[in-house]
Amino acid sequence: MKYTFVQTNTSDDLILSGLFSENNYKKKVVLHIHGYEGDFYTNKFIHSIAESLDTNDYSFLTVQHRGTGAESEIYHYPYGSGGIKLGSHYEKLEDAHIDISAWIKFLKSLGYQEIILQGHSLGTLKVVRYMYEGEYRDQIEKVILLAPFDKNFEIKSAFEKTEFFKNGKSLQEMI
Repeated sequence: MKYTFVQTNTSDDLILSGLFSENNYKKKVVLHIHGYEGDFYTNKFIHSIAESLDTNDYSFLTVQHRGTGAESEIYHYPYGSGGIKLGSHYEKLEDAHIDISAWIKFLKSLGYQEIILQGHSLGTLKVVRYMYEGEYRDQIEKVILLAPFDKNFEIKSAFEKTEFFKNGKSLQEMI
């Protein structure tokens, strides 16, 4: 599978990178939004998905966003104007739509007509939220949610490790 390294700029001038596996037909594409601390280098299953999509005439774009890695430095456009510390430890979910819109705008500029938005893990929350508030939400053909993030399980797991739970209190008593 051949990938091209691509970049786009957000409306607030951040430079984001992605790996693009472009199919010759240029009509259908899946835009992949990774989960917590994810990236397109270490999530190996992403490449299997891209190969499968290619055999069905879909292009595939897996991208960087404000939640890439635990901590990342992302630069402003133009280069040299300084970077900011981002990554999952600093990410605000309410900003996710800015990055997704930048990638959709990038794909539209290449002539893609059918855009499928795919999220994995925490990326599923970003995709669902995008469908509510995103600039190009009406131009998304389909949504794919892979291993959706379970916030209730995460909250329960985090609080069960606290002294509050060790003393016999339940999550319901905290609310």
